[in-house]
Amino acid sequence: MIFIANPNNPTGNLVSRDDIIKIVRSVNCLVVVDECYYEMSQQTVSDLINKYENILVMCSLSKSFALAGLRLGYGIGNEKLIDYLYRGSQIFPINKLALVAGMAALEDLDYAYSNIKQVSIERENLSQSLKKIGFFVYPSVTNFLFVNTKPLGIFSSNLVKALRHHNIWIKDFGFKLGLDGYYFRTAVSTQP
Repeated sequence: MIFIANPNNPTGNLVSRDDIIKIVRSVNCLVVVDECYYEMSQQTVSDLINKYENILVMCSLSKSFALAGLRLGYGIGNEKLIDYLYRGSQIFPINKLALVAGMAALEDLDYAYSNIKQVSIERENLSQSLKKIGFFVYPSVTNFLFVNTKPLGIFSSNLVKALRHHNIWIKDFGFKLGLDGYYFRTAVSTQP
């Protein structure tokens, strides 16, 4: 199985549709595309499920509908693939609280899309502000930004500690697998 987070986590950037199609065509295994930020990115490959038997698109209500703790999502695949997954699923795969919250969230799409729009505006504002300071900010279509502090010569761990004293919380990604000590990620709020 090949798993593609699209948009990527932690950077927030997209894998191109053409690249996903190339991967799906070139392998003889299941390709799972996680589109949990679909409502923000508006990019999907779900229309390919009947063209390619080996693609499964996973979606979530965790991000755009603010239901992170409830673990509510769904898969989109061709009928044969979904039948196989259904056979292996639990008898009660979703708890009642998650179902009720999911239905309530889907009944108020205007609210969710209004929040998504506001987060997108604030993401761009925050990105531009960080760039003006001198940070390198990776392109993002999510509710977070991935930032490199190396242009300013500041280790991310030092920045994280300094900001905590001002009740500003960011996630230190310095020295995570494959990275040097100059990365952090910050969530984007609907309020500046």
